[in-house]
Order: sequence, then structure tokens, then C-alpha cells
Amino acid sequence: MVIMGRSTLCLAIALPVLLLAGCPLVSDYPLSDPKAARIDSSLLGSWRIEGQDANDRGSLTLFPFDEHELVGVAREEKTGKLEAFRAFATEVRGERFLNARELGGGSAGWYILNYRLDGQKLLLRPVDDGLFREAKVSSSAEILGLVESGLDDPKLYAAKESGVSVDMVLTRAED
Repeated sequence: MVIMGRSTLCLAIALPVLLLAGCPLVSDYPLSDPKAARIDSSLLGSWRIEGQDANDRGSLTLFPFDEHELVGVAREEKTGKLEAFRAFATEVRGERFLNARELGGGSAGWYILNYRLDGQKLLLRPVDDGLFREAKVSSSAEILGLVESGLDDPKLYAAKESGVSVDMVLTRAED
């Protein structure tokens, strides 16, 4: 497991989880082959990240890159720092996941986030490393199998010790 603490993507998506629970999974492999992915057009556009404090606020904008992948740009509100990442969707038994990886030389691996859309809200649930700590994974198929078999296991997603969800809610930005 590798944690990418310097990344705005990590800040935007994983920092609330790091502070409140376990560690987000950072995998050498995504859930599936990006060449088989289809863009979920409902993700496209700009989203506001509303954190509890000013350090957790920013924006996330998703653009189509090609017929399979998205490019995302996360902007930290306080500093204006930008981070870019590639992302693509994978469906697992009706659940949708984003596979996201920072662009650039410092990329640590793939973050895997369950996502749901509810009107103008985007709910992100980072996959936690709890089910993967002992696993020796050497392919996307193995990661996919672990996620699929763990869909009903509460350890798949990070949660506070009290069992309260640490999901992140983003709001669609006005155009």
C-alpha cells in the first residue's frame, strides 16, 4: 500500500478517509482494462468539494479524454494548486467504480472509488485497504475478484470506528 499525501487528488478524495478511518487502497492495478471502459457522461463537468474546513475545499472537473477514459483536474481552493489524473469507470455487479491515477512522474498507483449519482450530488466512497492487506495481487482480474467478493463486506469501504460512513459528497457546480 502506498499513500500519496502530496496530491490534491488524495486530498480531495482520500484525506477525509485518512483522517477518520483506515487507508485508501492504492493498487498497482485498476479494476479492469481501461480499453474496455465506457465513459459515464453523467460524471462530466465541474463538481464542488465542500470540506469541513477551508483546507478541504476545492473543485473537481472531469473531461472526456478518449472514448474510454476521463481526465480529471482537482483544484485546491486555498492554494489554487492543481493536480491532474486519469480515470475510467468499471461496473461490478451493478456497483460503479472509478479507477483514478495521478498524471505525471510521481504516480503512486490506482485509487478505486465507488461512486453514485443522486441528482446534483456525486457520492464517492474510497475503497479501503482492509480487505487487501494480506492479498498478493498480481493483476486487475485479482483486484476485481476481491472487490466483487467483498461488495457486501463493510471492510471494503473506510468508516469511522463507530461504523459511520466517511463518504464524500460533491455538488455539481453551476455552469
